[in-house]
Amino acid sequence: MLEQLLFFKCLYFGCINEAGHYLFTRDKTKTYGDWYRWAGKRDGTLAPTFCKEPGKALLHHYDGFTMLAFWDYSVDSRPGSNSMFIVPGIKGFEETIEVAKANFPQVFERFPFELVQINPIPRDYGAIIKEYEEAKNYLLCLLETIMPEAEPFDDLPGLCTQVDHAIAGQRDADILSLRQMLWMRHGDNHILYGDDGEMQCSTCMVDFKRSSVADIFKRFHTIAMQQLSEQHTKEATKCPECGEPAPAGAAECLECGTVWD
Repeated sequence: MLEQLLFFKCLYFGCINEAGHYLFTRDKTKTYGDWYRWAGKRDGTLAPTFCKEPGKALLHHYDGFTMLAFWDYSVDSRPGSNSMFIVPGIKGFEETIEVAKANFPQVFERFPFELVQINPIPRDYGAIIKEYEEAKNYLLCLLETIMPEAEPFDDLPGLCTQVDHAIAGQRDADILSLRQMLWMRHGDNHILYGDDGEMQCSTCMVDFKRSSVADIFKRFHTIAMQQLSEQHTKEATKCPECGEPAPAGAAECLECGTVWD
């Protein structure tokens, strides 16, 4: 590929006269093959992702050639439109600009902006270190609150994992306590079984330790509906005069002889 690039002297990946990104030689001819496939795979990935301003450029060196990539909306106004010059050799910013201008003057003539090189990763290391320490101190306080007996890890990733496990353990313990309270107080006259850490009710046949919340709710709802139905049946078959129970569907009280509809 480098030999081909030496023959072309400079390649341009972008738009010429129309929208759509293609690879051009210096006579504005579209070229395909290895270089086209190589450039197409990197379409939009070499321009600065942290700065979308047109003309702000990043310089890349790879395997004996140099790439200058930047966002360019001068032909194609769609988001993600970019341009890239590829020149042989390991060159600096100014030298790459000179080679690109010499081979593609018509491309530079259309730019409403100046090409400006920016740093690939602008960082304030002091601020990063401060944020790191603040995050670590916060996690240390959180771990001490949840699990005072724990020995905290020194590194931030390990501390994050430790806090995550502590929170999960605290959550599981809280859920178990709530299940135990529900098991102990859900019925005054129910027969409870709690040996060996079990939480079962022999009256309503619910396992409060293992059953899901949805299953417990469903069982409670079924029992409540059965009790409501039984109560309704009892009330419907009482004599309205003396209150004595009567067989289901009866219209006359066998005790006092009262007849009802």
